[in-house]
Amino acid sequence: MQKFRFRFATVQRIRKIERDQQSRVLSLAMQDLSKIRADIQQLEMQHEMELKRMSVEAQEEKFSVVDAQVSIKYREELRSQLRRKKKEEEAAVFKVEQERLKLVDREKVKKVLDKLEERDLEKHELEQRKIENQDMDEVASVRQFARDSRKKSDSQRREEGSR
Repeated sequence: MQKFRFRFATVQRIRKIERDQQSRVLSLAMQDLSKIRADIQQLEMQHEMELKRMSVEAQEEKFSVVDAQVSIKYREELRSQLRRKKKEEEAAVFKVEQERLKLVDREKVKKVLDKLEERDLEKHELEQRKIENQDMDEVASVRQFARDSRKKSDSQRREEGSR
């Protein structure tokens, strides 16, 4: 019996490598997005902490005008960093989505190749069954011919023996 060999096995391996690479790229993009979101969360916490600190100092009347100005500048800097990080987040979300779409395309190619391999395997199995059936038919024909020729020779011997 002939062993099945998929005609596009090399292409299939290459596509698998590409899909794995794309999966890693998507994973890295998602990690970058997570890091940006963590940075945003940290900046928001720092902003809240500064507001709380200023309100506590205002209640205790421990801060001066200079402290208030420094605090205002610090909060403005935090807000500007937040705006930059939000823009980075938007870009990272877009990149993640693009990489995800590329991975989906790679998965589609994989499914097409898998279907093609499945069809080729079914064809191969069908051909192998046909070959086996032909072999069995040939064996049966040879056996039948051998039986018939034995019967003829036996009957000819009987006829010669009876004469």
